[in-house]
Amino acid sequence: MVSQEQEQTFEQRVEAQRKRDIERALAQGETELAEFLETVEYDDPTPDEVEAIERYLEDVAKGVKWEEPNTLLDEWRKEEPEFVAMLDRLDERFPGWWEIQYRLPEDHPKDLETLRLLDEHEPAVAAFVREIHDELRSI
Repeated sequence: MVSQEQEQTFEQRVEAQRKRDIERALAQGETELAEFLETVEYDDPTPDEVEAIERYLEDVAKGVKWEEPNTLLDEWRKEEPEFVAMLDRLDERFPGWWEIQYRLPEDHPKDLETLRLLDEHEPAVAAFVREIHDELRSI
């Protein structure tokens, strides 16, 4: 017998898992992670990415323990304290700053003010965001 989940398309399974991950993040009090999961836009995945996502969905279906949301950040705090301090500053001074990475300013003029402030207060981050924008334009 084929389960309902097996009958779903890849996109439907990914969206269903996103909803479960959002619910889990909210239940654990991880509102920032939940907001990220709600707003993140997926590009057309490469075959390798599809395979990795499929493995993840299979693990979830098997009940493999989901990694705590802050595990990676906790590891970064130990290994790259300056990087995490910069992320903390960005989150504090520029809420939602990460959203502008994948939006071109010409399509989202309000992002120009955030970029200007990043230039002033976090020039390395502004340069990094602009590099992403240049890559997006070249696609």
